[in-house]
Amino acid sequence: MQLSAREMALISMTVVAVVVLGLVVFGIIPLPGFKFAFLSPLLAIMAAMPLTLTRRMGILTLTSLILAAIMSLINPVMGVSIIGAGAATEGLAWLLFRSYTKDGAVLHTSAFYPSVGFLFAATASHYLSGNKLFGALGPGILLFALLSYAFGLLGAHIATRVIAPKLEQLRLLKRAS
Repeated sequence: MQLSAREMALISMTVVAVVVLGLVVFGIIPLPGFKFAFLSPLLAIMAAMPLTLTRRMGILTLTSLILAAIMSLINPVMGVSIIGAGAATEGLAWLLFRSYTKDGAVLHTSAFYPSVGFLFAATASHYLSGNKLFGALGPGILLFALLSYAFGLLGAHIATRVIAPKLEQLRLLKRAS
């Protein structure tokens, strides 16, 4: 995949913002398990920004790959989860939408990313580290994934309806046609 300098800068800014803000969220919120739900809007924003501004298939997977490389330094299971979530979300988006030309495709793909990420994190922690997230894989996990999708939808709306237009208005970024 050929990337322009603008796209590389966008991916870099997105990954740095997610790492820094993610560490802040994980450091502030004292509720174990619910941190992922509160992180969902941030992850959706992370997914929505490159999708909104480039509209290219593969950009979410690439952004996830770079984020996973950094986060694997903290926890390799986290890196596996991030790579899996990025690839699976992009695959799901391709099956459902075929492209990111429509705003709804960007919105829902961005909202799927935290949910799929949560499912990958639960599965990876269960099978790779033996840590059972919420006690087991089952209906509770699916309910939490739906909650994560709802919070992700909020984050995707913020990214596509507030942040991206504001960055365009300030002429800091330009949407792909």
